[in-house]
Amino acid sequence: MPRAALKPRGAIQAGGVYPQRVFMRLLGIGPSTFRRMTREGLPVREYGGRRFVLGHDAVEFFGRIDAAHVSVAKDGGTNGGRTQPRN
Repeated sequence: MPRAALKPRGAIQAGGVYPQRVFMRLLGIGPSTFRRMTREGLPVREYGGRRFVLGHDAVEFFGRIDAAHVSVAKDGGTNGGRTQPRN
């Protein structure tokens, strides 16, 4: 049986601190997407055996990702095999 698509359930606030699972749920992403985000530079803090994402780190990360996609598209690059930036 196919798994149900995850849907965003909220917004990330710059001043917030989000446990990993809450962050993923708010964005509607799964573990593989979260791992890819951390490989691409999303900072994750660990404390007491738990992992957290700071809201301002997430906002900054998405700003960098958005700027990179726009830059690649303007330069005529393939954007990771895609011809247009993701929306």
